Amino acid sequence: MGRIFYLNILILLLISCKDNEEVTSFENVEKTTSPASIGKIGNNKDLESIVSTGFLLMGGGWDVDKAMYWMIEKVNGGDIKILRASGGDAYNQYLFNLADGRVNSVETLLIDSRDLANDQELIKNLETAEGIFIAGGNQADYVKFWGNTKLAATLARLVIDKKIVLGGTSAGCAILGEYIFDALKGTVYSDEVLNDPYIEYASLQKNTLFDIEILQNVITDTHYNNPSRIGRHIAFMARLKKDFNSNAKGIGVEEETAVVIEEDGLAHVFGKGKAYFLESIGSDLPEVIAEEKPLTWGINKKAIRALVLKENTEEYIDLNNWNNFNSSLIQLISVENGVLKIENK
Repeated sequence: MGRIFYLNILILLLISCKDNEEVTSFENVEKTTSPASIGKIGNNKDLESIVSTGFLLMGGGWDVDKAMYWMIEKVNGGDIKILRASGGDAYNQYLFNLADGRVNSVETLLIDSRDLANDQELIKNLETAEGIFIAGGNQADYVKFWGNTKLAATLARLVIDKKIVLGGTSAGCAILGEYIFDALKGTVYSDEVLNDPYIEYASLQKNTLFDIEILQNVITDTHYNNPSRIGRHIAFMARLKKDFNSNAKGIGVEEETAVVIEEDGLAHVFGKGKAYFLESIGSDLPEVIAEEKPLTWGINKKAIRALVLKENTEEYIDLNNWNNFNSSLIQLISVENGVLKIENK
C-alpha cells in the first residue's frame, strides 16, 4: 500500500509539472519528448543569453574542469547541448553541478542516425543552444550520421550567426578543424601512414559539419600522449598540402588537456599536459609523397614548426597570426624515408 500511495503522489506531481509551462527553479527535469534527447537537467523553458563566443579543443581522457568552467562562463546563463552518437547522459549532471546555477539547462542529444540528424523537431531544440559540446566516441559515426544533413547546416549556422560556444573532446575535437581524419576505414598509426601516406586507413576529407574561420587549414588530433599520434598528424598535413592545396596546420592535444580559443583568436592551454600547434614551413610540397612510398618532407629545410604550449598564464598563441606566440618549447620536424625527426629549436 505504501508504494502505491507514493507512486500516486509522484504521478500527480509529474502531471502538475507538465502542465506548468515555466519551470522557475533549477530543478532536475528529465525531458525525453524531444527527438534524440536522453535526458535534461535544469529549466525546461529556453533562456536566451548574450554569449561570449569561443572554442574548446580537449584531448580526451578525464575532462578538464577548468576548461569546462570556461565554457560555462561564456554561455552566460544559457543552455548547453551535449551531442553524441553513442553513450549516455553523464555530462548532464557533471556540467550542471560544475555550473552551480550558472546555466539554464544541460541536455544530451544522442543522434545516431541520419533520420534523427534531419528531424525538424531536433533542429528546433538545437537552435536554443548557447553552448554545444561534442562528446568522445568515433568520429566516423559523426561523419556518417551527421554529414550533409540539416543538423550539419544548423551547426554551421549556429557557429557563424549565433556565435555559440563550441567544444569537443577526443572524437568530438577531431571534427572541429577545416579538415578531418574521418576514421571511416578504421584508425591508422604513425608507422603505417609515414611509410604510405595513402594507405587506405588514412581517410581524410573537408569538414561538412562546421565552418570555423579561426580553424581554417587546420586538422586536429587528440590523445597526443600516445606516440602513434604525432607522426600520423604530420603525414595528414603532408596530404593536405598535396591533395587540398592547403597551407597545412595542425593542433594536437594531449589527454587531460584542453585548448581554449577566445573570441579574439588567442589560444591558451588548460590541464595537465601539452598542446602542439603545427605549421608547415613555406609552400613547398613534400619531396616524396605517393602511394606505397615512404614520406619524405623537409630534407634541406625543416617541414614543420611545432609550438608546444602548456598551462601557464604567460603562454599563448594568436591563431590569427601564428607568429604571435609565447611558447615553452619550439620544435622543428621533418620526415626522411618514413622516419620522423624532431629537434628542439
